[in-house]
Amino acid sequence: MALPLALATLLTILAAGAAPDAPSGPVEPGTIVIEGSDADADTQSPFVDAVEAGLLDAQFLTLPNRGASRYLARVAVTRTSRGQVTADQRDPARARAGNWGLSVTLPADKGKLRDLIATELDVTIVSRKDGQPVWRGRAVTVQTEGSPENAEDKVAVKLAGALFRRFPQPAEEPIAVP
Repeated sequence: MALPLALATLLTILAAGAAPDAPSGPVEPGTIVIEGSDADADTQSPFVDAVEAGLLDAQFLTLPNRGASRYLARVAVTRTSRGQVTADQRDPARARAGNWGLSVTLPADKGKLRDLIATELDVTIVSRKDGQPVWRGRAVTVQTEGSPENAEDKVAVKLAGALFRRFPQPAEEPIAVP
């Protein structure tokens, strides 16, 4: 009888040691500080703001000071090119008047190669008490470079919204967002 109990305990300890970044337990709302990576503060700002809005909706109280919160939310954003695609570009009609007459340029549809930009938002909530992760979520979207849908503020809101729509369930795989 003691052998199965010892074996179960050993498996639990090994599983905990094998996955140190795995969330450790339920997340109860409380105070939280949001920390973006220092790599590119300008790119991070819309994502940090969107994560803050999601956390507020999830009943967390965000604090500006790192010292006195129950949790720390680590926000990481990765934007990478994932190939190219032909994107439609429409030239507008133009008319010009000159000394020798009127010139009219008709609209023309052109295809132009544009990069596909994959954006991944990774949020990990860590307990201040023991430094262990208690929740992690990742969301990813791919948009055409230069399109209105690829604006950082729009992408940030879409990705953070997808993450916190499922909160507090952790996502084992990244959530794909159209």
